Amino acid sequence: MSSVSCLEWGIEYLRWVVPEPEGFELGIMWQEHDLGDYPSIGVQWDGPWSEPPSKFMRRCEEALRIFDRSVEWASINPSRVGGRFDEEDEALETDDGEDEF
Repeated sequence: MSSVSCLEWGIEYLRWVVPEPEGFELGIMWQEHDLGDYPSIGVQWDGPWSEPPSKFMRRCEEALRIFDRSVEWASINPSRVGGRFDEEDEALETDDGEDEF
């Protein structure tokens, strides 16, 4: 699972529990580092505000901590879950052709 996909899920969760104030937008931002660029969630805003929206950002940080603690990331890894369906499809191909519902 790509880190960008995980961040996109996080952004959708944040939009649900901590709605963006008018003029503010959550998005994926790329940070530069000596070892390579990496994505993170950032806040962009338009308008006369010169200071970051600290109250909104604190709420987002807390909501993301709760979200991250609540998701068992290893158990929903697409390569693990997708492999289960591949095994199931192989078993169905060797079945007698009758579907069970």
